[in-house]
Amino acid sequence: MAGEPLLMLLEIDWHAALFALGRMAEADEVYRSIERRGPGPEALADAAYAQIPSLVNRDRAGEAMALGLDLLGRLGLVTPTAEAMDARIADGLSAAERWVADGGPAADLDRPDVTDSRVLAAARLLNRLMPAAHVGDPATYGWMVFEGWRLWVEHGPCADLIVPMSCVAFVEQAVRQELRGGGYAVVRHAVAVAEARGYPTAPNALLVFGSGVAHWFEPLEETVAILRRAHEGLLRVGDLCVASFCRVAIGTVLVDCSPTLTGLITEVEAGIAHTSRTGDRIVIDILTSIRQLARALRGETEAPDSFDDESFDEAAVATRLAGHTIGTLTFHTMRGVTELLCGSMSRLNAYAAATTLLPANSGGYCTAIAQLLRGLALAEQVRTSAADEQATADLADCCRWFVARAVTAPVNFAHVAHLIEAEQAWASGDAWPAAAAFDAAIRASETTGRPWHRALIHERAARFHLAQGLEHTGLTLMAEARAAYEAWGATAKVRQIDAAHPGLPTGHHGDIRHDTSRSDSGMSTDTIDLLAVLNASQALSSETNLDRIRAKVSGVLSAMTGATDVQILLRDDDAGSWCLHGPGTTVAVDEGATRSLVPMSVVRYAERTREPLLVEDAAHDDRFARDPYLTGLPCCSLMAVPIFAQGLPRAMLLLENRLARGAFTADRLDAVRLISGQLAVCVDNALLYASLESKVAERTATSAALVEELEWRNRELEAFSGSVSHDLRGPLQVISSYSEQVFEDEQDTLSPESRRCLSRVRVAAERMGELVDSLLILARASRGQLRRAPFDLSATARQVIDDVECRNPDAKVSFTVQEAMTADADEGLVRVVLENLINNAVKFTRNAEQPTVEIGRTARGFFVRDNGAGFPAGKAAELFQPFARLHSAADYPGTGIGLTTVHRAVERHGGETWAEGAEGQGATFWFSLPPTSPEADPGLLA
Repeated sequence: MAGEPLLMLLEIDWHAALFALGRMAEADEVYRSIERRGPGPEALADAAYAQIPSLVNRDRAGEAMALGLDLLGRLGLVTPTAEAMDARIADGLSAAERWVADGGPAADLDRPDVTDSRVLAAARLLNRLMPAAHVGDPATYGWMVFEGWRLWVEHGPCADLIVPMSCVAFVEQAVRQELRGGGYAVVRHAVAVAEARGYPTAPNALLVFGSGVAHWFEPLEETVAILRRAHEGLLRVGDLCVASFCRVAIGTVLVDCSPTLTGLITEVEAGIAHTSRTGDRIVIDILTSIRQLARALRGETEAPDSFDDESFDEAAVATRLAGHTIGTLTFHTMRGVTELLCGSMSRLNAYAAATTLLPANSGGYCTAIAQLLRGLALAEQVRTSAADEQATADLADCCRWFVARAVTAPVNFAHVAHLIEAEQAWASGDAWPAAAAFDAAIRASETTGRPWHRALIHERAARFHLAQGLEHTGLTLMAEARAAYEAWGATAKVRQIDAAHPGLPTGHHGDIRHDTSRSDSGMSTDTIDLLAVLNASQALSSETNLDRIRAKVSGVLSAMTGATDVQILLRDDDAGSWCLHGPGTTVAVDEGATRSLVPMSVVRYAERTREPLLVEDAAHDDRFARDPYLTGLPCCSLMAVPIFAQGLPRAMLLLENRLARGAFTADRLDAVRLISGQLAVCVDNALLYASLESKVAERTATSAALVEELEWRNRELEAFSGSVSHDLRGPLQVISSYSEQVFEDEQDTLSPESRRCLSRVRVAAERMGELVDSLLILARASRGQLRRAPFDLSATARQVIDDVECRNPDAKVSFTVQEAMTADADEGLVRVVLENLINNAVKFTRNAEQPTVEIGRTARGFFVRDNGAGFPAGKAAELFQPFARLHSAADYPGTGIGLTTVHRAVERHGGETWAEGAEGQGATFWFSLPPTSPEADPGLLA
């Protein structure tokens, strides 16, 4: 009949409309009518485009696969035998990865779309078969992915090949057991092409990217944004069924990043209402499982560790989802979270074990939550069953899994990696590494926006500290956990904590994140580094124990560079080799290399070049990648700094970070070298002390020479501080002089903006010079020999006032000095104290009508009192901290070091410093100088 083709087209359109309206039974009848008309595979593919997802959504995936694969075979894409399937997938994956490496995506952007009708029909079928195959037939799914990729490469892009292209990442992850750059590059390329060309399948590509790839590389918040774009796009093109799966992906990610459980419930219930229109029972059950997690934690189900309530039968839903991989994984994972937070470890083990039986969804974010449950369950198992070697090995694998994930998405996984490391160390009985890892997990969780992760990390750290008998720290951490759970809305969990820990400290704010995007102190990175060097100098200057030196250096360098491990190698001159120094032990470096304790190839390289070495990723650097120490590591940033004294090698610092590539930068190297210079002197001192302590009984006659040698070493350390001053001043002088020369020579041609910039450069250089001076004065006040003797403090104060008046001729300050004040102290250090306090008083009285400064003494101690600006009530304790400011630097300039120097100088005398005052009512700064004996200070009670 002449009208037969037109009738068939009308039926195909009617079938698609019924599918979009959710009238699936009627759509089945129309599809059978289309089949009876006997069209070719190209025409029938148009109707199958709607029929395949209709069958899948009604849990008839087997029928959908049979229908689609039959049509693909008729179009020339014959399904390979089971024996040949794996080889076809492996070949396809290798070819796709080569295509990326050879720049295929870049060359692909300008290619015209596919025009071959048979290719277009096959593409439409592949597009629709992918979800069904992903759930129930992983091997066929992999084959279809690479058939779609092959059609794209051989014939050109088209809208329906976007989904197979996007799924290359899934297959790569399943085959390689990790997601590499190839799969990520292919899916990003597919999304870019789809959006650039306006393909209606662009939302499908976004769904694939967001549900299976993005969270391994992008922050979860960005993943949610990608999935929302996908959902909106799917609704625009009328694909309600696939949009329902998008809701599942959004809900799963929001479990970890929704600020509150209320927000999670609102999102999920909107998804349930939407999915009810299509009658997709499986998706509704999955979304309801997520909702029940939130309701259980809010105390709205029969029990906090149960999903059952009037509207939800846990056993019935578990049975309905039993044949659906994603549904079963999501259900068991959500139940596992409730057991972890509110239930028992024995049931957590059961739910965690159930999730490991479902590897087909390894790309979904639910896998990450399941791995967290598995890691915590394994840690508990190891902790309570000492002989379980398999659990110990599985726990180590889980830890490595999270470390690998943290490399590509640290904001999503670094805090969890630290948590599993802490649990692993705790389970093994290594208390100190466990405490350090818990601390790292807490710090990493503070800015992630993962509410229950943050709360859980504080809770687990609290339980660890309580188990060690550290009750105050443990209860403080538990209070932080309680506050975080409360802010999230987990009322049932809060009640459990209150019942277990009545009288818990209160006053902890629920949002325990700290804004690290800004610094109220206004300190630059260089200033922070300089302060770190100063702190290291003070910490090391009097240290004579190698273990304590190592701990202090490791702490300073880890904080300053982000190193996850710091090793110190010492040179054994007698043996002509290196030794690895660890807590309480020293190991020859050759033995350490055999035991994979040290990267020997890096040590030899730095020893040979005699220069610091920065390696972005030693695990993939051809010079070092074969080192046994680096074998199997996903990445390892390294910094090696050889340390010399008098031209001879003395030590070597090895810093590493296994969480990120390129963790160490050249701008941190100078500060590390300064610390390493001090380390060389301190190591020599420590070795001398060790030698002195071990041989003092038989070598009394030579002790004087050893002491003299030690004094020489201390003078060398003092000289080093002088070299620091010179090295810092040189660049500042160059900056200042050159900017002044440019200003004078070119001022007629410079624009006002350029003159302003040059002026700011000169002011900044002068400011940095003042800061260097202040820091060095602080360093001298903190060490060196204390030369105490009685002296006239009143006379010293008047001398300081004369100097201050000469430097500030315009300051009309009335000074009063109490007569006959004496002290038994180091006069030079006391002069530093008076200079800082009197200068401080003059500065803060400059806005007073009749500025007055009084220097005197009472039974409490010495004081410097002024009638200036004062300071806010309750802030006195902050005044003596480095760089503390209670007033604007523009109003009262200074380095912020002066009062810290006062505190250090007085502290060295065994005295105390304190301040009294009020804002706008002046200030009094007190200090005490206890004498070495009562007779030395007869005026103490005057």
